[in-house]
Amino acid sequence: MQTTSSSGRYPELLDELQQSHGEGPCLSAAWEQHVIRVNDMTLDGRWPAYCRDAVDQTPIRSIMSFQLFADRRMMGALNFYAEQPEHTSR
Repeated sequence: MQTTSSSGRYPELLDELQQSHGEGPCLSAAWEQHVIRVNDMTLDGRWPAYCRDAVDQTPIRSIMSFQLFADRRMMGALNFYAEQPEHTSR
């Protein structure tokens, strides 16, 4: 996995965490699903090691990841990050 462009240190750190854990929303969006939405990383249970370290090491709490392309050899994803979690009412 390679980060080709980022808007700051936190996106790069989050990519490094995904690489080290082999899990996270960007990887899932790129390889498995087209769109991944994380409303609140403190409550999301899909990638426990990634979310734990991301919450400990960054102020990021909400993520949207979009698959850009995927084939048998390459993948790409675009990520948007927010420091506030999105709390939805039910």
